[in-house]
Amino acid sequence: MLIRFLLFSLGLSLLSKGQVKDDPYRYVRILPLGPAAPFREGPIDKDGVRIMLEPEPGEEPPRQAAAKAEVPQLQPLSLALDMFSRYTAFGPKVEKIELTAAIEAGGKAFYSFKAPTAKRSLAVLYRDHQKLDWFNTKSLVLKDDATTFPVGSMRFVNVSDQTLGLTFTIKKKGQRTKVAKVGVAPGRTHIRKLDKDGELVTIEIVNKGGGENIEIRHSTEKADKGERINAFFYKDTKPKAFKPVRYLNFPEKIPALPMLSKPKKDAGE
Repeated sequence: MLIRFLLFSLGLSLLSKGQVKDDPYRYVRILPLGPAAPFREGPIDKDGVRIMLEPEPGEEPPRQAAAKAEVPQLQPLSLALDMFSRYTAFGPKVEKIELTAAIEAGGKAFYSFKAPTAKRSLAVLYRDHQKLDWFNTKSLVLKDDATTFPVGSMRFVNVSDQTLGLTFTIKKKGQRTKVAKVGVAPGRTHIRKLDKDGELVTIEIVNKGGGENIEIRHSTEKADKGERINAFFYKDTKPKAFKPVRYLNFPEKIPALPMLSKPKKDAGE
């Protein structure tokens, strides 16, 4: 059995802070990471306004996708670079999630991945490191629940082609400095429960050739009350990129889930 699940989010606007009892759905949100397409100017229109050209095929993911599964409506899903989509719901029998490059039925397939088994998940999409286009999309699917990634913690997600070195330093009056060091290989993650007073975090690209590491960031990180911090790293290929890895920092409260009715008995078949 193979379910073609065309992702959606608009229309799932009725959000609840809690989860419906015996909720049969699973939920995933999408985060496409990558540099924006080059800025290109087109001709001037009849009103004298310069037209901005759309990205060339493969330079960015499709900005709209569609959904067709237990929830019957076809609905758009924004796939804006470096931005979270809303949670998308899918039933217990769905095995494969397929993104399409259109919001209408029959849209061209863009990318698919195995349906996550966790109740909440985050699918991080990024370009293949060699071909560097969105025709060769890759993904890293992570559990996104409050137990795996709790409030007060920081999650480091590395989808670049470089190994990262993390150094955590805690300084408290009257106490000695505590230091922890962690390596994060490409395609791997690390979750750190931050000290309530904050921690000095140094992030470096590890030089495997024995030379000096390249520092990406050196800052004090502290999660505000009720929040957790996402840290994402991906390959930066812009012509003027100063470093080969781009870093994004997203503090957030744990998102609410859509409130949906139970799927029909034969849903997903």
